[in-house]
Amino acid sequence: MFKAFGTPTAKVWPALKSHHVSIAKLPFWDTPEDVGNLVPRLCDAGRHLFKAMMVYDPLKRICAASALEHPYFTRIRDERRTSSGAWA
Repeated sequence: MFKAFGTPTAKVWPALKSHHVSIAKLPFWDTPEDVGNLVPRLCDAGRHLFKAMMVYDPLKRICAASALEHPYFTRIRDERRTSSGAWA
């Protein structure tokens, strides 16, 4: 995860200081990977949701209820509804 999103810092995840983890001992990757490289077949809405789910700080991470209301899932529901004429 660090290689993909960069190593978390106290600025990104303030509570990390209170966990008995030395940030200096974590593997360090400065530059996060472009999400498009990680999941190239995922649409823009899916990439946005993926990034929201991968936020280090749990207080800033998208919750399950909000994730289910994300446009990514709205689009899927709409596609299923229009392709079948009813809910799949």
